[in-house]
Order: sequence, then structure tokens, then C-alpha cells
Amino acid sequence: MRVGYRGGLPEPNDLRFYNAGALLPPGGEDGEGVDETLDLVLELSAPFGDWNALGVSLDVWRGLIVVRQTDAMHARVEETLNRMLNRGARPPEVEPPWQARLSEALARRVTVSEEGVDPAELARALGAAQRVPVVVPTELDGLEPVSLALEDAPLGAALERIAALSGLAAFPADGALVLDEQPPVEVEFFEVGDLVDPPPGADDTSAAEGLVDMVMGHVDPDSWNRRESSIRLWRDLLVVVQSRAALAATRDLLEAARRASER
Repeated sequence: MRVGYRGGLPEPNDLRFYNAGALLPPGGEDGEGVDETLDLVLELSAPFGDWNALGVSLDVWRGLIVVRQTDAMHARVEETLNRMLNRGARPPEVEPPWQARLSEALARRVTVSEEGVDPAELARALGAAQRVPVVVPTELDGLEPVSLALEDAPLGAALERIAALSGLAAFPADGALVLDEQPPVEVEFFEVGDLVDPPPGADDTSAAEGLVDMVMGHVDPDSWNRRESSIRLWRDLLVVVQSRAALAATRDLLEAARRASER
């Protein structure tokens, strides 16, 4: 999460060149292969920044991807390109220093007995009582009142229950537990070459389209209407931008389809 200040100066844009290696056709500066790569870079980094802002750009020159963006978005572009080059492999994850402290704090035991209270106010009050940062956007004030009765329960479980009663998601971010309408999205690459026959790029695209339709139809169908969510086939990989729960469900669905097709 990032706190924005009204009237603050915009972040400066910086021009950088990325050697995209095998992601671009040899010597190509235009054509379907180039457009497909640039479209995927845009799609995977768009949830984390703005490609429509004044002065930003994404282009190709002599086999290099040329990007003018903020420092934060350059980090996303670099991560995206590296994952594309490595077929979706994630770099080693380093747990942020606040993660362990927050987990320990959310394990504290609480007793709650409330009826007909504002869920945002209740969540903030529980956090304040335990000196744990709990963030609920002010626009969520005034939701349908909730009732909650828990005895000697972990604080994290109590906050997750409040979120569930209100149709919200609870997730950690920057040292706090956040309750909001939507969880953050993540990017995942799934190997699906064995599930798509003929392979992606062949004249008959019905198998590839069928796989995408199956995932969208069986993994939380309503969630694909979210602006940040997306799914597409890129080469022999299924590239999905979704919540962590939806990504796990996609993985399970693909494994089930794989097991069934091997019988």
C-alpha cells in the first residue's frame, strides 16, 4: 500500500532500456510477436501503476524494450520481464521485517461480544486495543452492522471474521492488516502445453480458448469482472492475474484436468 497526499508532486519518469533476449523475434521492431510481448508486459504491470499517465511509454528499438516510467513501475517491468524469460519462475522471496511482528501480534487472544456495530469501527477498535495497526478505508464506514461473539480467539481470526461478515477481504500490507473490498492481485504462470492440443499458435485455437473459458467458468467467475484480473495464453503458458485464493484454485483446477486427461 502507498499513502498518497493531495497536491503532492508526481513521481518523475525515467527512461530505461531492457534487453529482452528471447522475448522478441530476432531483429523485430514490429509484428505480432512484438505486440504480444508488449501487451503482456502492460497487462502484468498495469495493476501496480499507470500506463496512461502523461510522459510514460513502452516501445521496442533494435531488440530492446524501451520504457519511460516511475522507479516503482520500472521495478515491476523488470520483475515481469525476468519472469517471462524464466517461464514464470519467481525470484526467492524475502519476508519483509514487519511480517513476523504482525503475525505475532495477530496471534494475541481477544474476547469479543458486540451486537449491531459498524464493522469498520469494530475492526479499528480491536486493533487499537491490542496496539496492532488495522486499516479500513474510510469509504467503508457505514456498512451493514454486524454482531460478533468470540471468546479467547486470536485477534487475526476475529478480524477475518469481521471481514467475512461484511463481504470484505483481510490481508497484510506494509505492516498492517487491511480490510478492503478486494484483496491485492498477484501474477502466476502455469505450464499448460500438455493441456492444449493443438499447441498455442496453431490454426485451430479452440482448445486454447476452451482452457481459458474453463478456468474463468469454474474459478470464482464473478472475480474476473474485476479491472485488475486477467487471463491469457502466452506461448505454452497460462498467465493469470488474480487474488492469491483464485490462483490457488486455478492451480488445483489445472492439476485435476491434468490427472483426468492422463487416465
